[in-house]
Amino acid sequence: MRMKASFDHNVTPHSFTEGDLFILYDVAKEALGLGKFETLWKGLYIIKHCLLKGTYMLVEPDGTCLKDLINRLYVKKFIHNIKFFLMM
Repeated sequence: MRMKASFDHNVTPHSFTEGDLFILYDVAKEALGLGKFETLWKGLYIIKHCLLKGTYMLVEPDGTCLKDLINRLYVKKFIHNIKFFLMM
């Protein structure tokens, strides 16, 4: 019971809301093993609808909807780094 309490103390629940920016895990590149320096994440997407049990409907910034629903296991929140863009 102490291990469960210790684990639960460090876990933070992910709460994604509509309008958040995300990048999407590219499952097709995982199986091929394109190389050490190839990125496995693609695009910049916006959550249009939050559905049940961690399923999301994503849209691209230009407004086109993705045809498939995406599970929360395959998305990662996009965090802007203003300093990075200023250095370029």
